[in-house]
Amino acid sequence: MSLKSLIQSCLSPLGVEIRRVADPTLPLLHQFTLDGKQRRFWLTNPFTKSWWHKPEIQMNGELSELKRLCTPSSRVLEIGAHHGLMTILMADCVGTDGHVFAVEASADNAFVLDANCFQNRLSNVSTWFTAIGRTAGTARFGGESLAASSGIVREVPMVTADQFCDSNAGDRIDVLKIDVEGFEMEVLQGAAHLLQQRPKLALELHVDLLVDAGSSAKEVWDLLETSGMFQDRKTTMLTRPNWNDIRPVNDFNDLPTSGVVNLFVS
Repeated sequence: MSLKSLIQSCLSPLGVEIRRVADPTLPLLHQFTLDGKQRRFWLTNPFTKSWWHKPEIQMNGELSELKRLCTPSSRVLEIGAHHGLMTILMADCVGTDGHVFAVEASADNAFVLDANCFQNRLSNVSTWFTAIGRTAGTARFGGESLAASSGIVREVPMVTADQFCDSNAGDRIDVLKIDVEGFEMEVLQGAAHLLQQRPKLALELHVDLLVDAGSSAKEVWDLLETSGMFQDRKTTMLTRPNWNDIRPVNDFNDLPTSGVVNLFVS
């Protein structure tokens, strides 16, 4: 239990509730430079304001690796697009002959994602409000996670990555980007056919949240290895807070035992 939750549990019998003070400047339509281009971007909560309310977004290690993976004419499946910052970057990289299929399972985030794609006139991006998981059906989504542990919990539609591609993206995905806050194993288990294509991979691996979701980083690694994703390919990683320290990965033992690691396979 977090400190805030502990304090709230003590105050609740007294009828006192802890609330974040509203920022009167939000939502804010902000303009910044990303990879040398001016962009317009809706900032809708304190987190995105703290991250991106600046005149220029620096091309850190994660953004630079994404740019390396997304070559002209590439078709990208982005699972967990959030508000679309990386969607915009990847759309620039793949160009008019490429396409980004941006999928978001949070209704609030999907709304902002659509708005930001519209603001930047991204004709080579399609956005989708759905969860991607092991099977088709529905998922409970709360806050920023399918763990449904915070915020307003909603039932959202869910399909597998293979089903999504069959229905919407065709038979070719060149780059697979996954950022799903501990739900990585669920996504990959529904992507057997997609992984057979051996797309380039940008995977945000939440080592601790994976355990909370009943999986592990080792299980994710073994699934990718069994699928042939690492064979004869370059694998790199960065671990937070070292956003610019890109290191080679030779085997699972190179990965950290906790925290968040970004894997890039090409």
